[in-house]
Amino acid sequence: MILLDTQFNILLQSLGTWLLPIMKFITFLGTSEFFLILIPAIYWCVNSDLGFRLGLLLLSSSSLNSILKLSFHLPRPYWVDERVMAFAAESSFGLPSSHAQLSACVWGKLGFSRRNLQAILSALFIILLVGISRMYLGVHFSADVFAGWLIGFLLLAIFSWLERPASEWIKRTNPMLACLGGLLFVMSLFGLGIVVYSGLSVWQIPGTWQQLSLRGGSSINPVSLQNLISGLGTLTGFIIGASWLRSLESTLGIFTTAGKPGQKMWRYLIGIAGVLLFWVGLGLILPNDQTYAGLTLQFLRAFLVGGWISGLAPFLFMRTGLAIPGRPLDVESRTQAQ
Repeated sequence: MILLDTQFNILLQSLGTWLLPIMKFITFLGTSEFFLILIPAIYWCVNSDLGFRLGLLLLSSSSLNSILKLSFHLPRPYWVDERVMAFAAESSFGLPSSHAQLSACVWGKLGFSRRNLQAILSALFIILLVGISRMYLGVHFSADVFAGWLIGFLLLAIFSWLERPASEWIKRTNPMLACLGGLLFVMSLFGLGIVVYSGLSVWQIPGTWQQLSLRGGSSINPVSLQNLISGLGTLTGFIIGASWLRSLESTLGIFTTAGKPGQKMWRYLIGIAGVLLFWVGLGLILPNDQTYAGLTLQFLRAFLVGGWISGLAPFLFMRTGLAIPGRPLDVESRTQAQ
């Protein structure tokens, strides 16, 4: 089957293990963890409008990727071919590659937002390298990566097409009504995910997949809602947090990224400390299983992370003087200043 062709993986791995640390670094540039570091920095310190749009694009794409993986439920190279070395381990299904898809969305958005050839080519180069690194590490077939790129660029095109009219609608609409629209979108993704997940209720992991995957150091459990729940939880918190902050603009002012370098540094350090507290700290004490209670608590943890990034942290920055609130009616000048 051409989708499960491992020849390109074997070819890349034949180049030698000296590439391993380089490829692991490159693959990190396409992870949710890296974007969880990058996007808040943009949102809090560089351009809040761009950061917000990147956050929506990333979290929507990540949630859709989880649904697509369950839909196709296809293996990873090192699960099916003992010739492919397991330089990394993944427990979810392979198609489409989330690293390739998220890189196409986020790096593509960053590159095209600069509107110059050098930025676009640099972004495309990173996207290409991230895809190659996934194949070298043995966790994705070439088809997985190409599918990720295709879906990622398609989502980026759709997002770019809807971006301006959606932004204008949000500016004219009551924050709570705009929030409701976002939550309906989240609920539709959740409903789709549940339908797909239910279709796998009688599906069983082939024994050879389970056996070969142990070379990665642990057993696999790809029929899982955990990634989807985490993605939707973060997206929900991100939408509600931003809507809540916007509802305070008449009294608190508009969050802007203007400020001295020292202020921006403290914003980022305090903000990331909050992300780590909610994500890593709660992750150490909350159950990590697929029971209703476990999934609910995972959703809550992700919800707090999203809400902190988009709403609570900016609120704290403005209250403590680390960010200077803009005038409520000065939306256009705020955008231009950033």
